[in-house]
Amino acid sequence: MKFFQFPLLGTRAISEFVPAQDAILEPIDLEDNISAGDWVYERDSVPKITTEFWYHSTSQIWFKVERNTGTNQIYRAEVLRE
Repeated sequence: MKFFQFPLLGTRAISEFVPAQDAILEPIDLEDNISAGDWVYERDSVPKITTEFWYHSTSQIWFKVERNTGTNQIYRAEVLRE
């Protein structure tokens, strides 16, 4: 089990969180030769550092998480404020 130090919550198991959205932007206009399904499932998945929004249901707190998709290492997590 993987753990990470989250603001306000302390050390928590990553399994307690629901990744709600990848901050990757969807294409507004798809090329003529590609369907939306192909864009989602057939595009090259290049390991990179990405920003995601994670939800902790017990505390009802949203976090903005910076994570390496190749190593699954979390670099930073911050509380989202209204």
